[in-house]
Amino acid sequence: MKLISQATSLGYLEPIDLPTLDATWHKNVSIKRVDDYPLSQQIKYLASLLPRPAKLFDLKIQDLIEGELPCLPGWHLDTGPDKEAHYVLMTAGVSRTEFALGELEVTYSNNMKVLCHEIDRLVQQPSKQLNDFEIIGYNNTTIHRGTPAINSGRRLLIRVTD
Repeated sequence: MKLISQATSLGYLEPIDLPTLDATWHKNVSIKRVDDYPLSQQIKYLASLLPRPAKLFDLKIQDLIEGELPCLPGWHLDTGPDKEAHYVLMTAGVSRTEFALGELEVTYSNNMKVLCHEIDRLVQQPSKQLNDFEIIGYNNTTIHRGTPAINSGRRLLIRVTD
């Protein structure tokens, strides 16, 4: 199966003073509850950039030490390639998200662990690393990974999905 990995820059979010935020991790939260969470206005703005109404959001504010990864290691997809989804993501701080660009031929597996292991083994194409507060749009066939923290400090991730 062919994966077409592409990511589109959608501008920049107004910078946020990261040290003033409490460390937290909220995953797969209903967008209907967004007003109950910090940075609700920023989350709503990112949600407005999706091609369809937003359903879920993730908010991660992490304290990382130099070299630490903010997520599981390796190139991966957020959902299976057979489950159409659109995402808008923004990261800032000591670790950013990197996107592989181009096409990749893989053997399909409905086991995401097996599929992501193959993707990680095969990725050789050019990539784009996000800038601080850069907003990126991508879909369920976009290959990406977290990068190690460049020094000790805080990382912010906001992701919304339809």
